[in-house]
Amino acid sequence: EYDVSESINEICRPLRCSSLSMDGDSDASDASGDEEEVRKPHDTMAFNEFLIWMRRVRCLELGKHWQSYQKVATETFGYVDPTELSTLVSDLSPLPELQEESFRELGLERTAPLSFDVLVCLKRHCSLMKDLSMEEARYFNGVFDQFQAEDHAGFVKREDCLCIFRSMGFGLNSDEIYSLLLDAKAAGHRLLSLSDFLNMMRACRSRQRGMIRTAY
Repeated sequence: EYDVSESINEICRPLRCSSLSMDGDSDASDASGDEEEVRKPHDTMAFNEFLIWMRRVRCLELGKHWQSYQKVATETFGYVDPTELSTLVSDLSPLPELQEESFRELGLERTAPLSFDVLVCLKRHCSLMKDLSMEEARYFNGVFDQFQAEDHAGFVKREDCLCIFRSMGFGLNSDEIYSLLLDAKAAGHRLLSLSDFLNMMRACRSRQRGMIRTAY
């Protein structure tokens, strides 16, 4: 749901520096005739290592959100005034009625002070629903729920995409579906999350609008 490339680079930078220093030490030891091997980073990673990486990325992202949150925090520690939301949640719609809808979807009061945890939840929700009206979001959510895999709750199978799009009235063929998967950066996924599916719908809508503009 987030572009975490900046955080990944922050994690990788010290590792790259460490790798370079290790290479330098290896060259020096070779020159001096020392045959002791210098251990280099592995090209592959185990699942537990992957989870450690993801925790690091999450902590970095939350740290950035926390810094932004502190800048606009009110005198009441741990809370921020709702009028400051636009500075914290970039994907929040500028329209008051759509903001109200977002709050209702999450069961929040629009006028109540908001804690950091609630802000993070709101940020994720707005990122997921970006560029979609509430009617579109509800409809796409309903379609997604209808086709969820029984053995994989929260996902739809990639091979069901053709049926899903045709159930919504889109006459797409397999090549066009694969093209949408590429646009959604989900072509390598066997199972599609709601985020993947909504990205496909955004890509599909963008193409339709482009065709209408061309025809016009």
